[in-house]
Amino acid sequence: MRGLALLAVLFAGFLLTLAAEETTSTPPESNAQDSLKTPADTAITSPKGEMERKNQVRTAMLLSAFIPGAGQLYNESYAKGGLIAAAEIALACFTVREQLLMASVEEMWADDVPRSVKGPRIDSLRSLHRDRRNVFAFFTGAVIAYAVSDAYVDAHMFRFREQQRLSLVPAEQGIGLALRYRF
Repeated sequence: MRGLALLAVLFAGFLLTLAAEETTSTPPESNAQDSLKTPADTAITSPKGEMERKNQVRTAMLLSAFIPGAGQLYNESYAKGGLIAAAEIALACFTVREQLLMASVEEMWADDVPRSVKGPRIDSLRSLHRDRRNVFAFFTGAVIAYAVSDAYVDAHMFRFREQQRLSLVPAEQGIGLALRYRF
């Protein structure tokens, strides 16, 4: 349990360090090629636009770290946000459930059962629920780490337009699948 708390503190420190780096970064210097850009290009890459984009990235990451699926919803990835929220909530519920079962193992046995009979069984049940709790807590942390990194990537790629199309196409010996990307 102490390991999970240490991992959470390190992860929070990483997020705060990342947020501090983004606020102290200097805007890029202009060069001769900047004068060749169109107004639409300069609006995205101007120092103000760069800071706005960094704020969006930080907002997406912080939302994703503290509210299940919120970073994905902020980036308009609604299906991913729903799946990640469902996974985080389910795993957190399973973690809490196993913790409560581990704490109440001794109460499940009747008082008239001798300690020599119920002692080893109580220990094995407590160990089983502790191991399950640790596994669920690990996967909860893994899903949160995935959600934060996914929100980070999606926020950076937000303006990038891409289309993916999966279709059935005729082939020589039947029907085949085709996956096409359009940039």
